Amino acid sequence: METITGTIEKIVYRNEENGYVIAKITVDKNEEKLTTVVGKMASINIGETCELKGEWVNNPKYGWQFSFSDYQLILPTSLIGLKRYLSSGLIKGVGPATADRIVKQFGDKTLEVLENDLQRLTEVEGIAEKRVEMISKSWEEHKEIKRVMIFLQSYQITTGYAVKIYKTYGNKAIEKLKENPYRLVDDVFGIGFKIADRIAQNLGIEADSPARIKAGIKYILNESANQ
Repeated sequence: METITGTIEKIVYRNEENGYVIAKITVDKNEEKLTTVVGKMASINIGETCELKGEWVNNPKYGWQFSFSDYQLILPTSLIGLKRYLSSGLIKGVGPATADRIVKQFGDKTLEVLENDLQRLTEVEGIAEKRVEMISKSWEEHKEIKRVMIFLQSYQITTGYAVKIYKTYGNKAIEKLKENPYRLVDDVFGIGFKIADRIAQNLGIEADSPARIKAGIKYILNESANQ
């Protein structure tokens, strides 16, 4: 498996239901050439930098593409990167002009302000209190998506399943899984007992838990009925 790091330049296709995306990125070492990447992401925005793990495949119609099975978003560090990140449509109420003013005002402290002191955005020309509320809500939603994905992937839940789980439960995904990971069998298409059981073990669910026993019995009965 190979790892590449790059910045999202163009979103060619995105399936909102299953998270499948086709995108063009600039790989750090070669900023003039666009690389096509395909795989599943819970969210994707132009200007975001990501680390992708996967392999190169030669598509008969479209040529070489990087097919990734795992990814991690990396926050931008340069001022140019910050401007592109904020103006990508990621945050409602922030377009290119506003992003430029925010970064000019706060410089390399921009992300720190967004994370810890959003009210300071009123220091930026053209941003009033009402707009701060809109930006704050959008930023918090973005943070929540990242938090859920990091949680799921930290328990060895593959990106493909993590996207499906997030699309099903949204911001309540962590709460739902901690409560009863076996609910995945009924709620998420493509996840059966064996996969749910592996996820449950990674989450530390006891082997003799009532939820596991109930799901296991249901699984055995279904298997017997299908034979």
